[in-house]
Amino acid sequence: MLDTNRWLFFSVMLMAAATVTAVEPDEKEALKGNDAIIDDFGGIIINRTITTAGHRFYRQLTDYRRLNYPEDPHNFTVFERPSARWGSLVWIEYNGKTLFRTFMNPGKSQPEEVAMQAAQQITREFQKIQLNEKFSDHFDLDYDEFK
Repeated sequence: MLDTNRWLFFSVMLMAAATVTAVEPDEKEALKGNDAIIDDFGGIIINRTITTAGHRFYRQLTDYRRLNYPEDPHNFTVFERPSARWGSLVWIEYNGKTLFRTFMNPGKSQPEEVAMQAAQQITREFQKIQLNEKFSDHFDLDYDEFK
């Protein structure tokens, strides 16, 4: 058993080393900054929901966003805090800011409609964030300081 674990660990390390060394020299220049890595993987929606209704909300939200905003570069996270009595509190965060928050009742929840409203709301919020970034004076601040 111990030899099997060592062999597995060794093979995983070899595969990781092979992928690290397989990067082209011109690609290394593109991957130097964190911004380049984040830009390559834009439009990711992370699912942190727990219940079935939360998962349906997440699926409907991602489907709506892919259909209506296919080129959206923003990454954000969908959270859920379920309660047996009150339903689920669902919220969407982007860079530590809450863009959308709502309660979904357990018996009356229709995640399709809520997901459509959430997608439209966060699109408006992203537009506001972009305008604020364009017109804010942050020439003496680093990237993470003005967010």
